[in-house]
Amino acid sequence: NLLIFKIIRKMETTNKTNRHFELTSETMNHNGVTLYRIKALKDIKPFVARKGELGGWVESEKNILGDFAWVGDEAKVYGDAVVTENAEVLNYAEVFDNAVIQGKAVVMDKSRVYGNAIIEGSAVIKDNAKVNAESRVSGLAEVADDALVSGFSVISGTAKIMGNAIINGDQVCISASESIGENAYIESDKDYISLTNYCPNSTLTFFKTREGSIKVGHWNTQYCTLDELDSPEMCVMLGLNYATLNPLKELIRMRMNQVTDRFQIIFESMERMNKIN
Repeated sequence: NLLIFKIIRKMETTNKTNRHFELTSETMNHNGVTLYRIKALKDIKPFVARKGELGGWVESEKNILGDFAWVGDEAKVYGDAVVTENAEVLNYAEVFDNAVIQGKAVVMDKSRVYGNAIIEGSAVIKDNAKVNAESRVSGLAEVADDALVSGFSVISGTAKIMGNAIINGDQVCISASESIGENAYIESDKDYISLTNYCPNSTLTFFKTREGSIKVGHWNTQYCTLDELDSPEMCVMLGLNYATLNPLKELIRMRMNQVTDRFQIIFESMERMNKIN
């Protein structure tokens, strides 16, 4: 994060006459901090903001960098947080502490991003989700509902973190088309397994819950328990081959209760699938 902040601070020396927004005289006190409403000084790309349009709230000009970043509606950005490049913070979202929102990322609704978190790429943080600590969310990843991403977690690819899921660990890297939701509780990469060979063109993600049970998530955000997989209708909904169900459940139950390398699990599951076929 240090390199990113050095680059950002260097950008602050840019001639202020090139800024695409200004602070207005309208202020508010938020958590003991004076925030200023912003106003666009020029059109900021289609559908972002037009010249003269009022935006959200920032503590100072340093909270928005680049030519296209925007804080809109009643959103708030303060502390040493930065919104840069083509990123947007909208609705009632808040970004503070040392958080960085960059790329084409969007933080919206009533979500919160703080600590040293970085949101980049085309990632979306929405609803009441929270991302904090040293977490990084990138790619086309989405954190939604009441989910919490914390620790040193990395969420990337087209991964979806939803429901009341808590992702909080030092070695958690959720990517590809993995979908984790409901009451998931992930502290390490041993708390979830993703398999790609049981569903055509899709991924099944098995994860532990706060109660210690195992649930399965599909890219279309359908979730169920292992026992609920016995329903042919659920198999159809998840795109699961019913013929592989029992070996799959046996594999997951066995491996999710042992300390095993998750990539070895995927390899063994592929071997088993080949034998079935």
